[in-house]
Amino acid sequence: MKVRLSDSNIFKFLLFLFIMWGNVIIGIKWIDPVLAVMNKVSRVTMISIIALIGLLIIKRSKGTHKNSLIRDYISLVVVVIVYLITGENTLVFTIGLIVAAKGVNFEETYLIYFKAQLLALLISVFTCYLGLSQNIVSYFSYGVGYSWGMHHANNLAFMVASLYFAFSYLFIRERRIVQFILAVVLIAIVWKITVCRTVCALIALYPIINLFVQLSRKTGSSKILKYLKQFVLVMAILSIVISVFYVQINGGLNYEGTFQSRFVFGYKLLHKYGVHLFGSQIEYIGTYEARKLGIETVLLDNAYLTLIINYGILATIIMVYILLRNMSKAYREKNFDMLTIMLIYVISGISENGMLTVIGNVSLLYFYCNTNSNYLVNKRNQRVPVPLQAQLFRGVAKKYERN
Repeated sequence: MKVRLSDSNIFKFLLFLFIMWGNVIIGIKWIDPVLAVMNKVSRVTMISIIALIGLLIIKRSKGTHKNSLIRDYISLVVVVIVYLITGENTLVFTIGLIVAAKGVNFEETYLIYFKAQLLALLISVFTCYLGLSQNIVSYFSYGVGYSWGMHHANNLAFMVASLYFAFSYLFIRERRIVQFILAVVLIAIVWKITVCRTVCALIALYPIINLFVQLSRKTGSSKILKYLKQFVLVMAILSIVISVFYVQINGGLNYEGTFQSRFVFGYKLLHKYGVHLFGSQIEYIGTYEARKLGIETVLLDNAYLTLIINYGILATIIMVYILLRNMSKAYREKNFDMLTIMLIYVISGISENGMLTVIGNVSLLYFYCNTNSNYLVNKRNQRVPVPLQAQLFRGVAKKYERN
């Protein structure tokens, strides 16, 4: 069977390769002999990813409107400058993948993402079981978390959360009760293994927010949902304000609780580095390394603070703009299930950085992806989302159209 090497197929391969690189090649805490091999594989893979992103951006540029093209290239130039100053390449890959995703079917892209994340999770667990990767133990005041091959227990937990959101969206979108049951089961498993409170809260929020969104639609008050995108601005402003005035608000710099420590680090780094157009280079020291070396941890586990302090003002404007455009598009297309997922990632930003990466937040691709093909017109002349099965199997699609 021949596989047509279209731009869409190239991007799907690129996304799969990127997730394997981020979650397996450099995402797994390999033992030393394996790590040496993976470091070499990582360099080759990264070069391949950059080459594919560049190729797709050049190809997509030919049919792109001039204003959109200028905006894309300005964004790319900004994040490259940020990388040169800070040494952080996160936004280079994020913006590169977003621009390269133009015209790709979003549901098919999300399916590739789901498969890649699931494979990465299985590889992490399996290699840990075989002793090829390390099971990092994280100690908290409320329990002990295990990473099962990943660098941190929270990484494992967020991978499970991303799989839950993807599975709910792709396969059980209309089955709200199943979503609730699955959420309860996953929360129990995630807590037992990783004791990650943030992820447990996010998984619990998905069916609850989804129910609120669906009820708003049925009661005719869906216009309220239009303002959900303002949460991006609320979370960003709240994070910065709390960090700036942390001492006054909290009465001093104390570390009572993991959540509070995020704002303590924010306060310290904000006053140490300040805010600049293209960010500042920050030498982070993870909890595991800090405990090992007997020094203080230096982290920024808040996406909005990471943006403004580490990546700078211009990068912050670009990312907030992308988040707002994504949520506006989801609302405009009445894709409230995706709007729910986007909202959860926005909320997660106050305590984690995953929302800034495509690996952690594939909804970042939504605005540039082709989402029109994911809808059909029902008997009431309303555009409704097409179930994934209807897009993948012709027989189901015909049956859905008849209904």
